Amino acid sequence: MAYEDLRSFIAVLEAEGELLRIPIEVDWEYELGGWIRKSVDMRPKGPALLFENIKGYSPEQRVFSCGVDSYPRFALALGLPKTTHPREIIDVFRERLKKPISPTIVGTGPVKENILIGRDVDLYRFPVPIFSPRDGGRYIGTWCGIISKSPDSRTANSGMYRVMVHDRTSAGIGFLPFSHLGYHYSLSERANKPLELAIVIGADEVVSMVAAMGFPHDRDEMHYAGALREAPVKLVKCETVDLEVPANAEIVIEGVLLPRQRRPEGPFSEHTGYHGGPVRMRPIFQVTAILHRNDPISRVCMSGKPSNESHSLTSISFSSAALDMFDRHGPPGVTSVFCPPEGDPAARLELKPVDLDCRRNREQQRRSGELNAVPALGGSPRGRRREQAGDRGQRRIGGRRECHALCLRPRPQRENADDPGDCGCNQAVEEDRARAEDRRGAGSQAHREQHAGDGPVAGSAAQQGETCLRRALGRGRFGHSWLGRAREHGRCHSAP
Repeated sequence: MAYEDLRSFIAVLEAEGELLRIPIEVDWEYELGGWIRKSVDMRPKGPALLFENIKGYSPEQRVFSCGVDSYPRFALALGLPKTTHPREIIDVFRERLKKPISPTIVGTGPVKENILIGRDVDLYRFPVPIFSPRDGGRYIGTWCGIISKSPDSRTANSGMYRVMVHDRTSAGIGFLPFSHLGYHYSLSERANKPLELAIVIGADEVVSMVAAMGFPHDRDEMHYAGALREAPVKLVKCETVDLEVPANAEIVIEGVLLPRQRRPEGPFSEHTGYHGGPVRMRPIFQVTAILHRNDPISRVCMSGKPSNESHSLTSISFSSAALDMFDRHGPPGVTSVFCPPEGDPAARLELKPVDLDCRRNREQQRRSGELNAVPALGGSPRGRRREQAGDRGQRRIGGRRECHALCLRPRPQRENADDPGDCGCNQAVEEDRARAEDRRGAGSQAHREQHAGDGPVAGSAAQQGETCLRRALGRGRFGHSWLGRAREHGRCHSAP
């Protein structure tokens, strides 16, 4: 089911018992952030919040937050039942993104019910909050899509970046140089031309979802927003810039990013739970027009320590992207991936059982061309560290099928195991140990003196293998990689 706008989604949340209306007066300075923090910290998760009485503003100026802060509400945003399991949400999310739908251009829309240009421009007409005492200012852009076009290809891009209000007609946007917006701005600044932008607030939730995700530089996120809602996104032309924006958005702020002009921006409470660095000199966004609906609803997201709705989004989107990666590059047998919202880089993998005859599996891989593929998470030393991080996540699953799922990664040195039922770990560990001794001089006099007092090794097979390799290899550049192999060796030969 495709929602026409944010208001129809809010109506569904209320019908499903997932919305709390707050009619009492709430101060936009700190108090509003306190309400949001209370909701996201509740277990089970608190409801979505609609603030209907912001201090210093008319009742028509409302603020909405926590729209997708839980998996039931995330499912509702995709038009699924609230009881949908996260695994199914990930599968639906992933499958829909494979079928982009081009947006359609319409003549006008609700976002143009009010058009403010020139002296009528005032960013403070909206209840922009300050979430925490250490924030650098009032942030109007926390759950939004910032639309720009590449100066060279004119391909539209939508990204989510924080936007801090400087005064009535200007703001600062916190983006990094390697982001898509940073690339567009660098091209414009090199030509000494302003970059046209449009900040979209309060559109269909999928518009903000795709803005926060990473797509290739030459792709328009509105195609993927249409994929998630299973219907084209309706766009209208802006008034003062050559851009198209969702026709049903609550607020659109048009303007230009000025070249070679900076003002201080930040800090801001980021998704890690800490303030994202010191005050930085950021480009200035000069507002040229404001479009908004009657009785506009400001959509905000309070970042901070996990987990909030930004973490719920990354949980689904990262899980979907990781599963796509495993399908394309291997290793085979990964049936599902789950990235918990409490930690963006973490992942839990579920693997289907594989045949215990490693040689037969290797022959099947060789015939299908998988043996020569690059390991999904391996390669460089940095990639090997990522691989070990994946191993730690897979260790939660346990059992023999986990061991063989790890050992069947395409590694040429494991092709000649003597025992048909052996996974090749003994040979691999010995080869690794010999190479490490050659490189690091593990038998040097200094190394022997360092470990002269070490006692006998006790414990499980994994502990023994790890301790022995620690003594042989130390804690140098290559030691951690082989420690990971030692743990793998111990699991192979001690798994039930």
